Amino acid sequence: MRRNKTDAEITLPVAALRGVITGFAVIAALFAVASFFISSGKVPEMYMRHITCGVVFAGSLTGSLITARSFDHRRFLVGAGLGIVMFLLCFFAAAISDAEAFPHRWFLLLLSVFFAGGIFGGILSVYFPKHSRK
Repeated sequence: MRRNKTDAEITLPVAALRGVITGFAVIAALFAVASFFISSGKVPEMYMRHITCGVVFAGSLTGSLITARSFDHRRFLVGAGLGIVMFLLCFFAAAISDAEAFPHRWFLLLLSVFFAGGIFGGILSVYFPKHSRK
């Protein structure tokens, strides 16, 4: 007889996939809003680096918060790991698409921003516990 899995029995890959999809959806939505403001001239192009860092941080934070809430222990490590996974996915996608799509001078900056977002998401997941369904 096959047993149905409950939310408490979600494995790490399923939770990480959910967090990665959520994180990249947040990144895409925030980049769409930022591109609207930049193209309309309300925000100068010189702030692109700052906007990129903020958007990446928000997406990594959201994704790791979603993932880390699925676990009771090691939320810090789960959040940091998800930040690294999101960075690696972004890096490999940029490397496959174009050699110049991922500037080498931004490598450490984006790595640290993805990592910091993941760590803060793991920390914040303690303060936003998953609500049990009754």
